[in-house]
Amino acid sequence: MGVDHVYGIPADSINNVVEGLWQEREAIRYIQVRHEEAGALAAAADAKLNGTIGVAFASAGPGSVHMLNGLYDAKMDNVPVLALVGQVTTQFQNTHFFQELSEVPIFADVAVYNRQVSTAEQIPAVIEDAIKAAYTRRGVAVVILPEDLTGTSIEYVEPHTPMVSRARVSYALDGHALDMASEAITKAQRPVLWIGQGMRGKGEAVMRFAERFHMPVVSTAPATGIVAQDWPNYMGTRGRLGDKRAFEASQLADLILFAGTNYPFARFMPRDKTIIQVNTDPSDIGNQIEASIALVADGAQVLDELVQRAGHDTATLTDDAPAKAARAFEKAARSNRRNWLAWLDNLADDELGVRRKVGLFFGPGLEP
Repeated sequence: MGVDHVYGIPADSINNVVEGLWQEREAIRYIQVRHEEAGALAAAADAKLNGTIGVAFASAGPGSVHMLNGLYDAKMDNVPVLALVGQVTTQFQNTHFFQELSEVPIFADVAVYNRQVSTAEQIPAVIEDAIKAAYTRRGVAVVILPEDLTGTSIEYVEPHTPMVSRARVSYALDGHALDMASEAITKAQRPVLWIGQGMRGKGEAVMRFAERFHMPVVSTAPATGIVAQDWPNYMGTRGRLGDKRAFEASQLADLILFAGTNYPFARFMPRDKTIIQVNTDPSDIGNQIEASIALVADGAQVLDELVQRAGHDTATLTDDAPAKAARAFEKAARSNRRNWLAWLDNLADDELGVRRKVGLFFGPGLEP
């Protein structure tokens, strides 16, 4: 399954799973957390950073409910997470037993896959289905495990079907939409590329594209690290709040290409921009900001195709007025980036100045 570590906290209705992890300790590392929410958040962060499924577990009742914040984090950022949830024994279900909850409805909104097993024999197959669903539908898969079933020995036969550990999907590119995007980009005077979590692992495509078309690059906060922090075209992040250089570049842009993101605060941006949106999920297209041009496709695939269409003769990008303006905008954004970083460095060099200017601490002799 590709799972080599899990996050969780022991409790009575999940202790058989913990015992199983002890027996498999050479193959799977158990990372104990202090709260179920922290475990779910850790699994979500794991999936975001590594691209592989994160796994967390919790006990029945309050333990399961505590996971929800972390699971919603995974849902909203479209990353695969498997949640193994304890449940009271089958003989005590529906009897108002200690910490018994009807757990399937609790996870109905957050999960792309949500099942409670009814026999011990089906546990391996259900967990395998859950992992497939988490990868292919890019979300949370929940498997609810009654305590008596996880404590039952079964004869396990390893399946012959290869395990799905990635969503391998290819998209047919829309030629007409690509033509429109290419034309819009070449006419733009202040173009910006805005990347999200969907571009993780595709940093080289981002840099090739941005350098070819002289675009400053802004990222969402979860997309931090897709490109190097010291790359001259990277303006930083923008979310509810944002980096000064990212905010200014995106506010001044006359064209923004959103790739692999459903940036929720786009709806508050000025409407004087051409919006190109690239996403593998059609339901994300246009639900935060109206898009002039939409492509349901892999972001790196689209960026590389646009670079290929433009060719490799960089002189063609400097001959007309829009291209010259785009280069000037890129140069100004890079200068703004350098000035901002220099200002931060100077501020950090004066610890007393930092405290006074930011207002983090006032005490004897440190009054503003």
